[in-house]
Amino acid sequence: MAETRCSDTPHHDDLSILSRTRPSHQIAADLAVAANDRVLRRFALRIAAGPDAGRTFELETDGGPAARPLRGGRSELCDLVLGDPRVGDVHFELASQRGQLLVRDLDSAGGLHVGDLRVREAWLTPGAAFRVGHTVLELTAADPVDVPAVPYCHFGDLDGQSPCMRLLFHRLAELAAREDRRHGLFSGEPGAGKTLAAHSFHLFSADRHGPLVTLDIGALTPQRIDAELLGVGPRKGAVASAHGGTLILENIDELSHTAQVGLAKLLRSAPVRVLATTRRDLQRLAAADRFDHGLYRLLTGFQVVLPPLRERGRDIAFLAEKFVERLGAAERQPRTLTADALEALRDHTWPGNVRELRFIVERAYFAGSRGPIGRTDLGLGRGPDSGLARVDSLLRTTHDDAVSGFESIYFRHQIDAHRTKIGAARASGMTGEGFRLACRRVRVY
Repeated sequence: MAETRCSDTPHHDDLSILSRTRPSHQIAADLAVAANDRVLRRFALRIAAGPDAGRTFELETDGGPAARPLRGGRSELCDLVLGDPRVGDVHFELASQRGQLLVRDLDSAGGLHVGDLRVREAWLTPGAAFRVGHTVLELTAADPVDVPAVPYCHFGDLDGQSPCMRLLFHRLAELAAREDRRHGLFSGEPGAGKTLAAHSFHLFSADRHGPLVTLDIGALTPQRIDAELLGVGPRKGAVASAHGGTLILENIDELSHTAQVGLAKLLRSAPVRVLATTRRDLQRLAAADRFDHGLYRLLTGFQVVLPPLRERGRDIAFLAEKFVERLGAAERQPRTLTADALEALRDHTWPGNVRELRFIVERAYFAGSRGPIGRTDLGLGRGPDSGLARVDSLLRTTHDDAVSGFESIYFRHQIDAHRTKIGAARASGMTGEGFRLACRRVRVY
């Protein structure tokens, strides 16, 4: 598992990235943005009771809110492999947030218990314990540290001022600087910027002088996937075309089992780095034997989780103003966002993430007059009509992303339209528990 290295001053590589991507006046503005973030680097767990009693786990995290949670369960693919038959394949996860450790149930059959209570999630401090199945795990040590955020707000084509993004930029820069050609997995919600992150990673990796090939598995019919990826007869596939460079495979979870096995075999000898993206939980798919174990292990040489826009705070206004600025420069017609418009953007939940934000801003820019862009120009509100812009943006995505995005809009509308979630569940024709699980699945709370 990658360990993030930080210091009080920018690394030489960090500054070289700045000089290659932004003009000097913008670098100075970036350097003025200073912030620390508290992250949990290491922690230890002891099994206090159960079939594995006495075992200890000393674990390292990547640090920061965008780090991949560590998983526990019976599957060999978990970070904490337990022998308790009452524990699910992938039963729970441990996430580092703001220097603390959060344990979360993964919709398991047996549940997660703290004391006599079954809980969905709970904060842990040293000495605290939780139970899964017949196994009791105790947090025995945690090592939170204050980490200075990197002094720049960009990595390639990725932008962000929030602490989680600047920690992510630091980690991407370190991973890209490594000499080993490990494959990587970029995960996150639709529209969060997974492909953009993978592309930016290539620009600063040792493979940046080699070819860059991008293949969207989700946009191909099952009959075309093998041919486009592996090639047919004299026609080269994407793997061969990316020889000596980088192959970005979007929606890797859509790959057929046959292609998964073939790709895993090919990657063991092919001189190409694969950066895969997925919006689904690939670890849980592999644990359920719905994704090839060998390919999963190859693709997870390192993992990057793109945070959703709603968790990026100041980035909403920061990105919106960037989009307007770039449109103004391209169209030679500068415009600005009013304070009222920025407030409306910050209040929105952004189920479509950065992709939706860009669409809303572009729509408002071209639909309005030459003056400042106001709240009404954005078309954001709580009624179903105000969601039409979001539906329009979903029409430009894959079928799976469109379905997921529309479900987010639907459940958010039901919650807004009713006083209680029970009332919203009834209006949706669902049970209360079914409604809760559906909302959680599409991340509407």
